[in-house]
Amino acid sequence: MFSRTRVNARLLSQTLERQDLMAGGFSMADAYLFTVLRWASVSGIELDQWPALVRFQARIDLRPTVKAALAAELA
Repeated sequence: MFSRTRVNARLLSQTLERQDLMAGGFSMADAYLFTVLRWASVSGIELDQWPALVRFQARIDLRPTVKAALAAELA
């Protein structure tokens, strides 16, 4: 079944299978993708079918600045 979400996720996943970040070095594209992937879980979108996206989210989640930002969000 065709869906824009599936096509976009497949393209993102293919990119992240070849490289760790969207544009070589950490960029706004990576920060935005991380945010959107976090929204996926509360929107009922399962990411398990795109392991590269799951790995990307886990890698970004480990960044000290991301940890600090998420902690500040909860404060």
